[in-house]
Amino acid sequence: MREILFRGKRVQDGQWVFGSYVKMDDDMNECFRSRPTKEIHKIIQYEAGDWNLGGWAFYDIVPETVGQYIWLKDKNNTKAFVGDIFIDAKGIKRTIMQNSGGFVTESNPTAFGYNTFPYEALSDEQNASWFSGTCEIISNIHDNPELINK
Repeated sequence: MREILFRGKRVQDGQWVFGSYVKMDDDMNECFRSRPTKEIHKIIQYEAGDWNLGGWAFYDIVPETVGQYIWLKDKNNTKAFVGDIFIDAKGIKRTIMQNSGGFVTESNPTAFGYNTFPYEALSDEQNASWFSGTCEIISNIHDNPELINK
């Protein structure tokens, strides 16, 4: 089974949090709503507390920073997310993006050996070994936008 994981930057302090992504409205339960509905974006993660008395933490996140884990790890065993910038075996910087059929890179849609990097292809051992054996994640588009190829 594939791990479903998202990340996003917290509104409060800009720190990355990882967990389940939830998009909802402000749910004010007003009979005659006098203002527009406000969208709320959260990452939910379990945090262990003192004496193993942990619980679920709900973090407000910046919606533009949300990225899904694409079920691949680079040569340093770092999980790859949408929005990550990586260097391939040829030394070319690429950005992982999401489209309707799966995951692509902005400059080369066949970078992973497929035209669109579809969900079905993610479990393919050849594709996973290519990425984990040759690619290295160096940053992401939110922390270092200057690294993006123009």
